[in-house]
Amino acid sequence: MEFEIFFKTFFYQRHVFPRPGFALYKTICGVYGIPYDFYNCSADNNWEVDLMDLKSKICDETVAILICNPSNPTGSSFSEKHLKDIVEVAEQSGLAVIADEIYANMTFSGKKFTYTHQVSDKVPVFSVGGIAKQYLAPGWRLGWFVIHNRSNRVTAEMRGQLVSMCQRVLGPCGPIQGALPEILLNTPASYYTELNSKLEDAGKTFASELKGVKGLTPIMPGGAMYLMVTIDMEKFKKSGIKNDMEFCERMISEQSVFCLPGCAFDFPGSFRIVVTVPKDKIKVATDRIRQFCEDNCE
Repeated sequence: MEFEIFFKTFFYQRHVFPRPGFALYKTICGVYGIPYDFYNCSADNNWEVDLMDLKSKICDETVAILICNPSNPTGSSFSEKHLKDIVEVAEQSGLAVIADEIYANMTFSGKKFTYTHQVSDKVPVFSVGGIAKQYLAPGWRLGWFVIHNRSNRVTAEMRGQLVSMCQRVLGPCGPIQGALPEILLNTPASYYTELNSKLEDAGKTFASELKGVKGLTPIMPGGAMYLMVTIDMEKFKKSGIKNDMEFCERMISEQSVFCLPGCAFDFPGSFRIVVTVPKDKIKVATDRIRQFCEDNCE
């Protein structure tokens, strides 16, 4: 019962999510009947939040802005200044920020990761993290949230209700939880540097190999493990490809390359690449994508 009360008093109210964004956000809202809307991120500006669009999507019923930084699916990594701008919008509207930071510190050269709470003096921030991504352990299902209670707007009762919410989800076993301090405190710095370097190298290789391919525009990521590619759908119409879903389905059947269509992230006319591909397979994949486009593009 406490869980249901909590949802009705906070999470049950209207949220705004990024577009493109992780599909599970709206799926969970659909299950619980939580109202939501999308704000746009700009492909022409390294996937930064369109602040004017964000403001236009906020209404009296809105309670929180959700951000994903670094981002799934875009691989964007927000600067400290841009995070400040987002938090300022939240402050002006009296909203909280839910920060999906599962890819925290997974940023590429020239990009400094900043936690959202570090730029917030007044706005409450619910930061969500875990070991699935940075420690390459998705099956362990070990995550957490941290409440940064700016302005003392998060009550003790709400904290208890959040614990109740977590208990509704099957969590990791005891030994995995027991391993967490060792993982967080004693993983050598070289591990993080090497991981980010490998991901960046893969992202650069994908972007470089796909640059100039007919009908495609790859957008170099700044972090995480993804890369988005926009599609000029007009150039594929003569081949009978009407949208990004058909594009990806045909690419599987004709070239055995699987990518997720942008419509899965509410961003049609694009597709997402996961860059965690063995290095020797990247060239194989990009050559097949290029061939597919040459065969089907005007």
